[in-house]
Parts: sequence; structure tokens; C-alpha cells
Amino acid sequence: VKTIGRYIPGKNESGLAKALLIGYRIDLDKDLVQAYSNAGVVHIIAISGLHLALIYGLLLWITLRTPLLKKAKVPRIAVILFCLWFFVFLTGASPSVMRAAVMFSFISIGSIFQKRSSVYNSLSASAFLLLCFDPYVLWDVGFQLSYLAVLGIVVLQRSIYNWLYVKNKILDYIWKMGSVSIAAQIFTIPICFYYFHQLPILFLIANIIVIPLSTVALCGCIVLILVAPFGTLPVYIGKLVSVFLFAMNYSVRSVNLLPFLLWNNVSISVWETILLYIIFISFLTWLFMKNTLALKFGLACTLVFSTSVFLDKWRSFGQKKIIVYNIPMHSAIDFIDGGQYQLVADSGILHDPLLQKYNLYPARISLSANNSRRAIDPIFHNNNFFQFYNKKLLVVDTAQVYLSSSQKISLDYVVISKNSKIKIRDLAQAFDCSQYIFDASNSLWKIEQWKKECEELHLQFHSVSEQGAFVINQ
Repeated sequence: VKTIGRYIPGKNESGLAKALLIGYRIDLDKDLVQAYSNAGVVHIIAISGLHLALIYGLLLWITLRTPLLKKAKVPRIAVILFCLWFFVFLTGASPSVMRAAVMFSFISIGSIFQKRSSVYNSLSASAFLLLCFDPYVLWDVGFQLSYLAVLGIVVLQRSIYNWLYVKNKILDYIWKMGSVSIAAQIFTIPICFYYFHQLPILFLIANIIVIPLSTVALCGCIVLILVAPFGTLPVYIGKLVSVFLFAMNYSVRSVNLLPFLLWNNVSISVWETILLYIIFISFLTWLFMKNTLALKFGLACTLVFSTSVFLDKWRSFGQKKIIVYNIPMHSAIDFIDGGQYQLVADSGILHDPLLQKYNLYPARISLSANNSRRAIDPIFHNNNFFQFYNKKLLVVDTAQVYLSSSQKISLDYVVISKNSKIKIRDLAQAFDCSQYIFDASNSLWKIEQWKKECEELHLQFHSVSEQGAFVINQ
């Protein structure tokens, strides 16, 4: 990290080099990361199989030209595997890198015994070993994306590449890269919709531009680390690498400005995600194997999928919800009426679009609530008191609560936030409330005190920090 910071000029270029080489993303600009995500090339700045393939190839090239290792197959493979796994653990051992490392290990060990196995066997065996080590990695998004992308490349890339015959070698190379990107993207589309609610439309253009640049930049970063101790040579190499990194950033930012970049605000359930995979497999079977039965089955599944999505949309029109979000150190409540929402939150949330994007937008997209309103008609609002249809809610964020009333005030919920200096017993004397909610802006020690008080008074409570967001349905 210090070497890259010293020799690669430019904050964004230096930050990108650190992410590209060892997955160090702290110095990356958030807007730049979002641009890479929108363009469909965020995998470039996450250590993946692409990086490991380049390093594996470089190690193979070096060891085959090293006198002591050139003819000694077993020591050569041992050196390659040691360096490969050292890099894996150096970069954090993410599922995608582990998958690639295990696959390359199988290939290398197999070469000792003159064995060449099916890529499906290597893929399955690597997944099996990772799951033996940690079964819960199955639910890791990186694990799912990595294996589905590689499976897509293995199954579809050659068939897609054969669609076009290009005589020109440069254009043929570009189309080959394009076929790899298309194949990888096809198998990841459903879970991209499920997890991220969006799909980059111009991913093919971005990948064709960025992958060659990133390959040169990554090799340049490796060379820079190797020659860092030698005089002024790393200064010139650092400047040269920064040119390629600048070109990468400029290209991605330019693509990010293009219209129709993203297909976003998509929400599908687990069942609909599985159905979408069945549809894709059916149509691909028909396309490549000319199986008319697969086409009919795919069309039938498409009808079921469309009906399910329509019913989800129809149900969203009549929804009435109050959501107390789980955002550490912050307080945020959404009142949702059909496709409209009104946000009540602290200033930190209101003035930070990225905080809203990552914590609030996914829930709204899943509920098809895309229209923001400063005031929704069914909400009556007076200071910290809210009435949404027949639900009454009070937000307590200071000690100034209405405790002087001679008669108890009937409430459905009390939301306590910002470590309010209030006792539950005092609230219980002033309000007839069915449930107390402690949002994520409170300290855990404070929540523990309130929980004990609630248990003593036999009152219901919900800790957002420990139990997740609290959702009230009308």
C-alpha cells in the first residue's frame, strides 16, 4: 500500500491500484465505486478469478524460465501454489478468490500426474471443499456470483462466440472478450435482480474497454512492487501505470453518463428468482439444442413469472406500512402508503444520499414504493406524534415527553431513539402503549436497561439493533 501510494500519482488512480492489486478499498472514492457498479465492471476492483488467473500465468512464466525450477516439475508447482495461496490470504480470502485458487491448485497438481479433468469437476470440487470448510459461505453473495459467472462462461461462452466469425484478429479478440462477458452476465442476471434490484445494460461496452486496461494496469502494479527497491525505475513505472488507471476511471465515468445505463428498481422474490433461472435454462436449451418442448416449457414459466410479478405489484397498491429501520447510529422511519413513502429521519440520514441508497432504497424497491412525498394524506403529524390511519406512534428522542397529563394517552407504539434520558416507568405512567421500540441510534447498554424495565413492567418491546427492522402492517 505504501509503495503504491508513493509511486502512483493521483488519489483516484492510487486508490484504484490498491483495490486492483490487493483488494484494499479504503482509499476508493464512493462515487467512483458506484460508477463502476452502474457500468457493470465492479468485479474489476474486487479481487476475483481474473486477478488470480493473471498472477498464475505470471508465476508459470517466471518459474518456467528459472534454471532450478525449469525441469523440476514438483518444486515448480510447489512454488506456484505457495505464491498463489500467499496472495489469496494476503487479499482477504474472499469466496471468489478461494474458488479460483482451489481450481488452479487442482489444475497444477493434475499436471504433475499428467491428468486433465473436466472443468465441471474442478468447479464442483472447489465448491465442495469451500463448503466443507464453511457451509455458510453458500449464502455469501460473492460465492454465488462467482460460481454462477464461471458456470455461465463454461456452458455458454463457446456457443456465443460461434455466433459471429470475425477475420480481423483484433476484432476477433474483442468479440471473444465480449462473449465471455455475455456468458457470465446471463447466469448472474436473476440474482443481480434479487440482491441489487438493478442490471447494467451497457456492461458489454464497459467490459470490452476496462478488462484490457485493467490487465495491463495489474501487471504494471506487480512489476512496480518487484522493482520498488531499485532507484528511479519505479517512478517511471508508477507514472506509466497511472496513465492506464486514469484511462480506466475516465472510461467508466463516461459510460456512467450514458442514457439507459441501468435497468433498476426491479424487485423479485426468491421464488421468482428460481423461476427466472428455469426460464433462462429452458430458452437456452431451445436456442442451442433446438428443443421445442423446452421452448413451450419456458413460455409457460414466463406466463407464471409475469402473473406472479403482476400480483406482487397489485398487492403493493393497497399496502400500508410503518418501518423502523436498522441503521447503526441513526434513526429512520418510513411511512408507506401504496407506492408512496414519507421519511422521518435524523439529519445524518437526510443529508447523506449514499446512506439512504444502501439502507433505505432496497426496502422501498422491494415494496414498489418509489414515490417520495413530504407529506402523505393519511399521516397526522404534531411534533413527535404521528397517526397513520388507525396506528398512533410517538418518537421519543429527548427527555421532554408529555408526562404532566392527568390522564393516560393511548398509543400503539413508542419509538425511543438517540439515547433519550427517559425511564420506561415514566413513559408507562403517561401512556397506555402496547409496544416499545428501541431503534438503532441507541447504545446497546442503554437498550439493555430499557429491556429490563420492560420485563419488570410486563411490557412488550423490540430492539431494532438486535432483532432487525420493525415493520408495522395496517
